Amino acid sequence: SGSRAGHRKGESEHHERRHVGAAKPRKIKIREGVAPRLTATSARGGADRSSYAHEAERIRSDPRPTLLLFGTGHGLSPRVLQRCDAILAPIEGPSAYNHLSVRAAAAITLDRLFGVHSRTNDPI
Repeated sequence: SGSRAGHRKGESEHHERRHVGAAKPRKIKIREGVAPRLTATSARGGADRSSYAHEAERIRSDPRPTLLLFGTGHGLSPRVLQRCDAILAPIEGPSAYNHLSVRAAAAITLDRLFGVHSRTNDPI
C-alpha cells in the first residue's frame, strides 16, 4: 500500500541518519588517523558516476581508507550522495529491470573492486 511505502522510505532515511551519519566516518578517522573516502553505490546512472576499474585503482593507490555506502529500497538520499567523494556506476543487467538486493549488490561491488579481475584493465 502507499502508506506502507511511505513508512518504509521514512525508515530508510532514519536508518541512513543513524548508520551513515557523521559518526561512522569520525570513528574511522579516529581509528585510522585520516578521514575515509566516501564511495556510494546507486542504481541510478549519471555523468558523475565512476567506473569500478577507476575506483579499484584508486583504492589500491590512495592511502586513505574507503567507506562503501549501499542504499536499500529507495536508495541513498541526495544529502548522503552529496557528501560522497565518488558514486559508482550502476550494476546493469541484460534488461531494463533494475533491482538487486543489497546483499547481491554488495557481493558484486566487492568482487569488482577487490576481485582478481580488478587488477587488470577490464572495463567494468
